[in-house]
Amino acid sequence: MNLSGVFRPDLGLRARLRGSALRPSLDEASRLLGLTDPRLDREPGPLTIGLGVPGTTALTVIDQRGETPRTYHLDAEAEDLAERLAAIRGGRPGLNVRIRVDPASCFIRTLTLPSAALPRMRAVLAQELEAATPFRSEAVHGDWYVEGEDAETATLRVRHVVLKRARLAPLLGTLDRAGLQLDAIVVGAAEDRTMPLDLLSDGHRALPGFLRGAGAGNLALVGGALLLMVVAFLSLRAQQEATLAGLDEAFLAARRAAGPSAKPLVQAGTAAILA
Repeated sequence: MNLSGVFRPDLGLRARLRGSALRPSLDEASRLLGLTDPRLDREPGPLTIGLGVPGTTALTVIDQRGETPRTYHLDAEAEDLAERLAAIRGGRPGLNVRIRVDPASCFIRTLTLPSAALPRMRAVLAQELEAATPFRSEAVHGDWYVEGEDAETATLRVRHVVLKRARLAPLLGTLDRAGLQLDAIVVGAAEDRTMPLDLLSDGHRALPGFLRGAGAGNLALVGGALLLMVVAFLSLRAQQEATLAGLDEAFLAARRAAGPSAKPLVQAGTAAILA
């Protein structure tokens, strides 16, 4: 289901979003540190469960753990579905699995929003969703991505995708009983035609994939990087203060070397003439 709409509050300053000349360097540093938002929909997960179009109960399970992917066709309403999934999982409890949902099962809309809304896009979309549709943000899985940008009007074309939580509730309970852990919910008609979003994120853009299930080593690396940034900042401040102090001392030394000021002599001569 598709719905197009236009939402145009007052436009903000484009400069807040275009970034400075340091933006490429910051982006590269973010990528090297692993803090860039990953394309979870493109990552080959160990197991992928594909849901059919609305009205069908067919499930397609793709197992990527071997050299050759294996495909299983199951029935979502089968009584032994949890046992079948556990058999596919094998002896590895807690195996990550992602769900691929057909776009026909989702509510999809395209909105034109001001670029200034980008830092708080999730809140803007949740508020607009509840105002314009019968959906409530707590009752859906949702995510969004930017399709395009209009530089002249400082607006973004945003694709917003939501899915009712009730649609996945039975399957999520089955995954839990089968010892599988949900890692992502992607949207696409096929594995190679998915949208750049993850409905499980609910539109959050915090520190993504690098910290999803991060171990102690990853967290230590992030902490070390942050510590180096703090040390570099403090060192820069200390260097600036030392430079300013050196300039002050040099200025005072130059004044002392120039001798006493001639201003008192001029004042005394003027007083003598007036007398």
